Amino acid sequence: NASYAIRLLKEALPKLAAAGDNEPTSYFTGILGQAMIESGQDVEGQHLLDRALRIAEQMGYKGYARHWASVLGDRAMNEARYSDAHGYFSRWLRLFPPGTTDAEYATAVTQMSRASLSLRKPDEALQYAKIALETAETLDDGKLKQAAHGAMGTALRSLGQSEDALPHLQAAAESASSVVLRHLAAAQVDSGATDTAIQTYQRAMKAAQSVDNTLERAHIHRDLGLAYMRQQNLPAAINEWTAALPLYEA
Repeated sequence: NASYAIRLLKEALPKLAAAGDNEPTSYFTGILGQAMIESGQDVEGQHLLDRALRIAEQMGYKGYARHWASVLGDRAMNEARYSDAHGYFSRWLRLFPPGTTDAEYATAVTQMSRASLSLRKPDEALQYAKIALETAETLDDGKLKQAAHGAMGTALRSLGQSEDALPHLQAAAESASSVVLRHLAAAQVDSGATDTAIQTYQRAMKAAQSVDNTLERAHIHRDLGLAYMRQQNLPAAINEWTAALPLYEA
């Protein structure tokens, strides 16, 4: 369990440091950080993950550095620390050699697109999404293509280009996150398919609830209220907005 792993790792790290063995020190420092987060010690765990990344960067261990930058970026995105996520993903991308077109790179640029969009930088998000989609198509990887289509669609929708966004969002919808589904529903509303959009918003809500994403649930209630307004259903719209308010305040 996490407590046992923490004890073993705390015993091992000083021995590695004394031996000057920096490569496994970066790895095990990060693993200790993850174990501490799992046991509820978030602050100390975050500190150790940052330390693992710094060690790997300083010693030139690019594989470990990419790994911890991605872990930290994903954690920041999940906690709605979008500026931190953008910074970690930037560090992740800088660690790839020029011309890289592998699966990890496709994932990195997709995540960077998401972070950019969360910071209200849709033009930047679109540029990263284009790179992600080109890379995924070169690799002919279905999962990567779905993720890249989702990034492309959400960026285009945020730029007000719902017609262009719709096919990308539909391509990503099968295994999409709540964010992608919410943007798909908004594009469906823009295209006049409001009944279909309401069903998509309901799918998005289930996805957001499954990962306990309070802020995303608030956004879905807000946007679903706007969809009901398109149908001139004011009572339903008010119900959705009423449900959104306490979530925004949480």
